[in-house]
Amino acid sequence: MTNRKLLSIVFILSFLFLVLSVLWFVLRIATGNTGLIFTESFDQIILIVGLISFFIAFLSIHKLLEDIRYEINEIKEIENAVKDCYRYEQLLNPPDMDN
Repeated sequence: MTNRKLLSIVFILSFLFLVLSVLWFVLRIATGNTGLIFTESFDQIILIVGLISFFIAFLSIHKLLEDIRYEINEIKEIENAVKDCYRYEQLLNPPDMDN
């Protein structure tokens, strides 16, 4: 079980970096500075940061969803175990049918 607050903070920050890097490229193209946009080192750094933040956001949201699925399955297993115990007890000591 991982810390959900930490994973959610990591997701939010990486998603924010992703949005900022995409916004940087959109503004760069909108202002007309499209000549050799990917050859400048600053643009390449922004692109790399955007890609890394995308993968980090994807992995953190995947981990959060897997933790939630694991907890749901754990609760279902406990419920099934309780139901099985109740059924076993009913088989050993069936209710009386005398009225």
